[in-house]
Amino acid sequence: MGLSSFFGAHTSVATANGEGYTLTIPYPSVTRPGLPIRWEIQMQHPGGFSDPLRLATTFDYLHLFDISNLEPDASRSTATGDQVIYVFDPPPGEVPPFHGRQYGAGCA
Repeated sequence: MGLSSFFGAHTSVATANGEGYTLTIPYPSVTRPGLPIRWEIQMQHPGGFSDPLRLATTFDYLHLFDISNLEPDASRSTATGDQVIYVFDPPPGEVPPFHGRQYGAGCA
């Protein structure tokens, strides 16, 4: 076994289903400070999306990372006392899964 895989990042996947939607989140389950990570959200719905997509996460979770980019750009965002909420315009027509990515460095 190489040391790079032993000391490198490890990815896990969480999936949830409800009301015809599927949410899949590959996430860095193990990382180390300064190591670039990719946080990706995949939302699927048969027939596409007719309403804006809302993605909420806690500030505590986001503070684990040094976020440098969010793709695609949210059409708007807001915050509550403990959450950031991104709103994305619905993708047009029959579309593949929506992907939101944040690239950053793990901060432990």
